[in-house]
Amino acid sequence: MVRAGEGAFLIDNFLKGELIAIGWNDVGDLSRLKDLSAIKVKLHEAYPHAKSSQVNNYAGQLFRFYAHFEIGHLVITYNPSQRTYHI
Repeated sequence: MVRAGEGAFLIDNFLKGELIAIGWNDVGDLSRLKDLSAIKVKLHEAYPHAKSSQVNNYAGQLFRFYAHFEIGHLVITYNPSQRTYHI
């Protein structure tokens, strides 16, 4: 499941572009990071006031998106205004 932003405000972009995306732009490019620990370091740098539990949660989400999603994978997203799941 990849949500299309808070309240699914990006759902039209997801569906029209046949794409998915996640936030945390302040973290920057993750392509050179090799593991979860490196992502946590970047998150701490970008969000120095975040709690460790938040950083761990965010890092897990970023790592799964970065390390496990590939072009061509099926993904589910949800449109709450229409109460519809999209694959």
